[in-house]
Amino acid sequence: MSRQPNDIAVMHRHLAILLLFLLSHTTHADEPLYLRCDCNWWQALPEYQMQQVGSANLYRTEIEIKNASFPINFKLVDVNYTPGSNFGYLNPTDRVITMGRVVKATADAVKENFEFMPPAPGIYQIFLDLDGKTPMVFISKAI
Repeated sequence: MSRQPNDIAVMHRHLAILLLFLLSHTTHADEPLYLRCDCNWWQALPEYQMQQVGSANLYRTEIEIKNASFPINFKLVDVNYTPGSNFGYLNPTDRVITMGRVVKATADAVKENFEFMPPAPGIYQIFLDLDGKTPMVFISKAI
């Protein structure tokens, strides 16, 4: 079956659209990400910058919780809430994070803030895993 010049042009157009879609939905790993939450007035503060763990696409930051009587709403985002670097929950069932639970995230969150109810005061580590197809978020108590 031979392809007509018009068929090839249409195929190239579809490939270009697919490539643009994929590029627009990748994360901007070179942009620093921050834990932004109601505890820090949703600011991108240096002490809450996500740090790469080893050579993997795993990022971590810590937060000290002094009053564990209310939930913390948060996102993991860059300075400008850039699409592709604005991590919140993917599905409504992943909104609430508890210790030991890994949840799916989206890099294009708008109002999809995570919620974490700390079980006690202490220092908690928040992780963002970008190794797989779907970003994952989990929390552990700092050792």
